Amino acid sequence: MPNSTSPASRFGDLLNSHLRAKTPLLAIQSDEEQRVLDRLGAAARESKRALHVTLAETVTDDWRVAINDWSSQEEGALLVAVDLHHVLRDHGFARALRALVPTLEERAQTLIFVAPQWNTPRDLEREFVVLDLPLPDAASLRRLAAAEGQHRDKTLSPESLDGAVRALQGFTLRGAQRALRRAFEVRPGLAEGSLTSLLEDKRTLLGQTEDLEMVDAPPSLSSVGGLDVLKRWLGEREQAFGDEAAKFGIPAPRGLLLVGVHGCGKSLTAKAVAHHWNLPLVRLEFGALFGGEGSPETALRRVQRLSSAMAPVVLWIDEIDKAFGALGPGSTSERATVERLFASFVTWLQEREEPVFVIATANAVDHLPPELLRKGRFDEVFFVDLPSAVERSQILSVHIKKKGRDPERFDLNALAHEAEFFTGAELEAAITAGLFRAFKAERELETEDIRVAIEQTVPLYRTYEEPIKALRTWAKTRARRASTDLRLTELWAGRG
Repeated sequence: MPNSTSPASRFGDLLNSHLRAKTPLLAIQSDEEQRVLDRLGAAARESKRALHVTLAETVTDDWRVAINDWSSQEEGALLVAVDLHHVLRDHGFARALRALVPTLEERAQTLIFVAPQWNTPRDLEREFVVLDLPLPDAASLRRLAAAEGQHRDKTLSPESLDGAVRALQGFTLRGAQRALRRAFEVRPGLAEGSLTSLLEDKRTLLGQTEDLEMVDAPPSLSSVGGLDVLKRWLGEREQAFGDEAAKFGIPAPRGLLLVGVHGCGKSLTAKAVAHHWNLPLVRLEFGALFGGEGSPETALRRVQRLSSAMAPVVLWIDEIDKAFGALGPGSTSERATVERLFASFVTWLQEREEPVFVIATANAVDHLPPELLRKGRFDEVFFVDLPSAVERSQILSVHIKKKGRDPERFDLNALAHEAEFFTGAELEAAITAGLFRAFKAERELETEDIRVAIEQTVPLYRTYEEPIKALRTWAKTRARRASTDLRLTELWAGRG
């Protein structure tokens, strides 16, 4: 998606405006301490302001040392506090900092805290302006990769540079440099083997965040049976992430919400989108946001920042209805936390400019807050119903082929008719059960083996008929059908 300015430019403009305005208290959140210090040093030289850096180890014993030092500096100075965010937990320090604000304003000074994570104390929320230094953009990573090649007398091809940039998005500048140096040791010209090395480093990086998981080798869209309307929608947008689409006036797709019955291919489709569009796929586990260090809101900001840096990327959120189930009955504190998290999430969905395609799945639509369904959050809401007879035949064909058999040898139409009201997952399970039956009989799989397995299966629909009908009623006016075959809906409507 084209931006009038990059995230790095927007950060620079915002920082410079606060420095010119002599904003007294700033906090810059970043894992790249040296990169922040370099930027602040350049800003100080450009504005001809003195720069004083205070490190955490110098005030370990007594934070009053830092307060006294800042109070004694000359007018207009930029005062930088590195890794002192932990001291803010001390109420005395927070109180002294608030008392220092009038002095900073009078002397036109700016005190800037630099930390990898930042949580503003409640009694200082009105005093601090918090900025996030974005991770390096594609242009910066491309320059870095080219420079690393030049150091080794290697001129990298445009294709190698493109591959390196895609693999490095989401790294810090120093992390990208380390990964590149390892990749050059694997293959000097950043060929396929060395790009694999970069992707391995990215998996390690995401594994350390605990919030995002990189999904390797997602399935192709051809492995998803049925859903022809959804597939056509995706096909129309597969080229929409490039410069040509931007010049044509097409915005990059923003996301999909897939709602429907358990086991009907929503998660499989979500994963297949990344393969179809040749984009990296990362999975967000909302529960992990509550288990790490710091607040869930801080963890979510980290996820948003990292996924934006990796763009274009597909961000997959499975069963989003469970993530926000606490918006219903629950303890006051739990509800308040989830409400803040939800508000931050939907604001990001609406306002993000980077091409992060968010694809979320949901089963219990009564748990979905109405704000999530508002236009602008997702491009489209699709309803994935139980497969029709034609789709059941397609799904059986896909899974029989996966088992190394020729679908032409089986009476798929008869099996599809027998498997009325089956989900895709139940059809796959029936084929597996048929294989066990054939294996025990010491012969090859036959249509009859699958038919017997279908006959012995009680489909989910028989147990959850009323919730499934309620889901269909909800979807009639709130979602677009993922398939064109309406015969099953008409049949059920007649039975309702």
